[in-house]
Amino acid sequence: MVLESLINPYKAEQKPSRLIFYGFLYASIAMYLALSTFEGQASMVFVFLTVMASMPLMFNIIRAEEKKDVSDFHEIKLLKEHSKALYAFMSLFVGITLAVVAWYVFAPLGVFIAVLILAFILFEEKMKAIEEKLFHHNYHLMVLLIAIICGAIIASASWYTLPSDSETLFETQTNTINQINSQVTGMTSHNRLSTFSSIFFNNIKVLIFCILFSFLYGAGAIFVLTWNASVIGTAIGNYIRTNLATAAHLVGAEQAAHHLNVISIGLLKYVVHGVPEILAYFVAALAGGIISVAVIKHDFKGRKFEHIILDSADLLLISLGILFVAAVLEVWVTPLLF
Repeated sequence: MVLESLINPYKAEQKPSRLIFYGFLYASIAMYLALSTFEGQASMVFVFLTVMASMPLMFNIIRAEEKKDVSDFHEIKLLKEHSKALYAFMSLFVGITLAVVAWYVFAPLGVFIAVLILAFILFEEKMKAIEEKLFHHNYHLMVLLIAIICGAIIASASWYTLPSDSETLFETQTNTINQINSQVTGMTSHNRLSTFSSIFFNNIKVLIFCILFSFLYGAGAIFVLTWNASVIGTAIGNYIRTNLATAAHLVGAEQAAHHLNVISIGLLKYVVHGVPEILAYFVAALAGGIISVAVIKHDFKGRKFEHIILDSADLLLISLGILFVAAVLEVWVTPLLF
């Protein structure tokens, strides 16, 4: 496929922050295709399309991590090596989430950013060589100008070609958020402990599914995590769009300051507990995926498999610890800050 060939596991682990842009691109293309071809079921179709684009990369990264497990790395060093893969997974997740936020707030904005990202991905390798030979220091500016013009044209076209009611793209995610809100409404200091127990054990259930999906489908946990990215992105986008609407009467610097404040609060409101929670899921998914690859390669005999089991057990314990911290933050810290 074209999308999976844009980046390989080695580059992903060496420069994991770039996966934010790839995640944004994968999700944007998926949302555009889903909304254009399967409007009624777009809220789930774009999740599946994003998973299809992300799965080859995630599986190859997991396979590379399994190779490290059968080597003679010390456990501490091995966990540090795994941190590169986790950083890459988190960057991909952040990119998908930001794409959902951009499309929820203003769909043409998502199209515009995706076109810019695609232009720089395609031309990045050729930029320096051509710049030195022909354009000196003006080539970057030329590519940027062309990308902005193309992005503006395509975004303007999408204003007319995309369905006017783009909220259908997030219908299932919105229903899920409403169900979650109904469960936590009315939380007081007296029932915070019960709420904590409910959230923590529900997150453990999701964690178990991440392990099962990874074990049975190799990189199958990317579906659970992409779904979570779409829900979190929808919640952030809804908060931002709702609060920006209240600032429509403001003008000038006051309006700009309010917009920045709303966007930052909307992101931080879910980042405080969301980042450790998703990190825990990725750690568990990595553990399940490593065991899955080992079984596929028949690396389940002798000392090597014992090393793999020990490493996976360490990852699972770490994921449970992170998940506990995330639940504490969600119940006691986030309500105080927001």
